[in-house]
Amino acid sequence: MDSSLLRVSGDNNAPDHWYPKLSQKRAQVDEYTAWHHGNTRMHISTIFLQEVRFPMLGVPTNPAKFEKALKELDGTLNMLENMFLKRQTFLCGEDISLADLLAVCELMQADRNPWDGVTPHKSTCCPINPI
Repeated sequence: MDSSLLRVSGDNNAPDHWYPKLSQKRAQVDEYTAWHHGNTRMHISTIFLQEVRFPMLGVPTNPAKFEKALKELDGTLNMLENMFLKRQTFLCGEDISLADLLAVCELMQADRNPWDGVTPHKSTCCPINPI
């Protein structure tokens, strides 16, 4: 978990739902955030770099890397739908948490650049709607 998010949620008497004190609920947030870095963040970051950032900087892009990341993102979004959002409103239950905040930050990059790999999942996997 990002230490800055933990500090903000702990130092400012933030509501418990952001990073619950109850260990079982906290473990759910930790589970997603551990998974997030190697999945949601990694694929969207690769796509964003290849499609937006590198062209802005004049750095050559790698179309094969972009296509691979799109395909992997599709699998990641399927996992989000089937593992985390199948029976609940938010990623870790019925209350918003830091896990949702992390996911929203990544998914908003995709929302600003509507890649084909994200479009089929927009209405079902994006936790932005309830927010």
